[in-house]
Amino acid sequence: MSITELCQDIERRRQEALARRISAYPRHNPIASDLGPCAREYVLAMTKWQDRPLPDPALKARFERGSLIEDAVLRELGALGVQVRTEQTPFEIKDKQGRVVLRGKVDGFITMERTVYPIEVKSLDPNVFRSIEAVEDFEKYPWAAKYPRQLQAYLYAHNLEAGFFLLDDCKGEWRLLPMMLDYAAMEKILTRCEQAVEHRDAGTLPDYHTDPAICRRCWAFGRVCDPPVEYHGL
Repeated sequence: MSITELCQDIERRRQEALARRISAYPRHNPIASDLGPCAREYVLAMTKWQDRPLPDPALKARFERGSLIEDAVLRELGALGVQVRTEQTPFEIKDKQGRVVLRGKVDGFITMERTVYPIEVKSLDPNVFRSIEAVEDFEKYPWAAKYPRQLQAYLYAHNLEAGFFLLDDCKGEWRLLPMMLDYAAMEKILTRCEQAVEHRDAGTLPDYHTDPAICRRCWAFGRVCDPPVEYHGL
């Protein structure tokens, strides 16, 4: 085998290994890590989960690298003398009728002076990392805009007032962004989740989102969701 063939063989083996680790999982409730801006998408994610496209091997590799970075970050925090708890125990938030309207699990908890803070580790492309200096900056990127909602859900579910993001630029540089529980923002999140569960149980769908840019970026667009052109100029 030539060196060229060896390199090609290694690349093929990795692509095949990544592909074997890609799979779809049923979703029966909204989840904290995927709180987007559209209630209709929440319902479709539960009722049409099998139609959601799977990540390709390149994206799967990115996810797995992110998990490795997260583990390294939490180990380093421990080495710094920061008390970290990383059981990732799942949580559920229920509505007044006892229905589960939101599920999730936290990366870890920091305990400092008897106060507990949830931590959410995010590994970012270095160019994106440089542009995120405050929690509000996540809004610059559609795929990252859901991050603050995710941490809000963690705070609310565990009855905690504050937590933080720990961002890593994939090269070892960190940025820590604190965030407080926002009850008004959390109420909007829960209202959207409750509506999604009601539609799921009724076999109906909420209205289309009014922003065509959000529709075009959605995995469901053109697959299981087709907003009419006259709805908002799609």
